Amino acid sequence: MRYVVKFTRFKRADIRSLRARLSNKVAMPDMPKQYGAIPFRIHKNKLEVMLVTSSQKRWLVPKGHLMRGDPRYTARREAFEESGVRGRVRRKALGSVKYRKKKKKRTVKVDLKLYPLAVTRQAKNFPERRKRRTRWFPLKEAIDRCSDPALSRLLGKLKDAVS
Repeated sequence: MRYVVKFTRFKRADIRSLRARLSNKVAMPDMPKQYGAIPFRIHKNKLEVMLVTSSQKRWLVPKGHLMRGDPRYTARREAFEESGVRGRVRRKALGSVKYRKKKKKRTVKVDLKLYPLAVTRQAKNFPERRKRRTRWFPLKEAIDRCSDPALSRLLGKLKDAVS
């Protein structure tokens, strides 16, 4: 019995893309990306972070899916929609967090990239004011209140990034 082995030729770009995916340099297509902001301010010489509640009443930061192809725009826009804050988004992301999100009846892994947002003002009226609670916390309390441990670790890096 003879076996015929058929070799497929790959282009160099295909091989590079596959290697990058295997080494986690590029997010896999089944792992959606989200972008968010960490709203902060200096109040009475102390660093404070604003957290918002999720639909399950957990304390999180504002986040959402990519808009206009710009992660920083998305972070700024989501911060306003979910918490009513306006300010300046830092150019460099503080870091990224992977978390699980319930979508319909299944759980999906999401890669969340977060940007520090220096808050300059807070609006009383904003799109999701009836859906969410917002609150300013001192940094250490925000780290404790945050429901996701990976997000708490990232919040711990905020003090060094801001100063």
